[in-house]
Amino acid sequence: MAEHTMFIVQPYQAKPHRLIGLAAQVFDDERSARAAARRLARFRAGIVVLAQTIDVATARKGKPSTIAIHGTVPAVWNESQAA
Repeated sequence: MAEHTMFIVQPYQAKPHRLIGLAAQVFDDERSARAAARRLARFRAGIVVLAQTIDVATARKGKPSTIAIHGTVPAVWNESQAA
């Protein structure tokens, strides 16, 4: 069972009374994902960085885990960080 970990950077844009999820970016290494998140954080309301493993043979995805949050993000991300 060969597994691969991908890192997802999910930016959010502030609109009146809500946050809008923008297109996510996928990276193969954590350092690149964290660097992209820091760059995007200057221009976006918030950023969530996730790690997710994938079984290469079956394409089965594991549960994503939050590894970093920058700025203001939907409450569900802050709740998952605390759990």
